[in-house]
Amino acid sequence: MKTKLLLNYVLAYLLWFILLALGFLFGILGQNAFDAFLGTQTARNQTFQFGKTMIFLDRVFIFVIWLVWLVMMVLSEESLRRAARSGNLLKHFARFAGPLLILLFLSDGYLLSVAGFSSAGWLRWLILASELVLGIILTVFGQPFRKLKRVQP
Repeated sequence: MKTKLLLNYVLAYLLWFILLALGFLFGILGQNAFDAFLGTQTARNQTFQFGKTMIFLDRVFIFVIWLVWLVMMVLSEESLRRAARSGNLLKHFARFAGPLLILLFLSDGYLLSVAGFSSAGWLRWLILASELVLGIILTVFGQPFRKLKRVQP
C-alpha cells in the first residue's frame, strides 16, 4: 500500500514537471506572439507616445503571464498531490494540460500566421495539429462528469 502511494506521488511530480515545462513553453510562445502583435501595431502607428505605450503593455503582459504561470504551478501541484492519494491522477493532469495545449496552439498558430503560412514545413503543421487534438482530448477527458438530474413531469 505504501509503495503504491509512493509511486503515485512520483508519478504526480513527473506529471507536474510536464505541466511546468508546458507552462514555461506557453509563457515563451505567448510572450513572442504578443510581441509580434505589438510589433505589427507599432509599425502602423509610429508616434513616440504609442511606442512607449507598447513597451508598457509588453511589460504588463510579461508580468501577468508569468504570475498566472506561477499560480497555475502551485494549484496544479496541490491538485496532483491530492489526486495521488485519491487515485484519479490522469484526470487532474488533463484538467491542466488540455487548456494549456490549446493556448499553446493559439499562440503558435498566431506566430505562424505572422511569419506566413507558406514558410511552414510539414513538421510545424504536425506540431500545430497535435497541440490542438491533444488539447481537445485532454480538455474533454479532464472535465468532471456530472450526473444529469432527470426532470419529473
